[in-house]
Amino acid sequence: YFEAFEPFRNRLSHFITTMAPIKDIISLGAGCYWGTEKYVRNDFQKRFPNSIKSATVGFMSPDENHMKNPSYRQVCSGTTGHVEVLDVELNDPSEGMVKELLQFFFLFHDP
Repeated sequence: YFEAFEPFRNRLSHFITTMAPIKDIISLGAGCYWGTEKYVRNDFQKRFPNSIKSATVGFMSPDENHMKNPSYRQVCSGTTGHVEVLDVELNDPSEGMVKELLQFFFLFHDP
């Protein structure tokens, strides 16, 4: 499964080596947070046991004046400006583990 996506690792190398400083929680948005949660909680954990401290689904908006605490139905309507995200906290937030998580994320998400 993962070997088929090896060519994408090269495309990501520049992005990952020039990313902003590492934060405690990484928000991953890929359309539907349920699928993202499954891949991270189950599949990433199989590759890297005990790597995830927490993974919580939620919503995010780039607009400072966005609606506060929208419902799932409101977000899915497309009228709030929010996207579904998975907030991930790693047990080991080192650059190496963050890089592994981001590379894994882009194996199943093609923006």
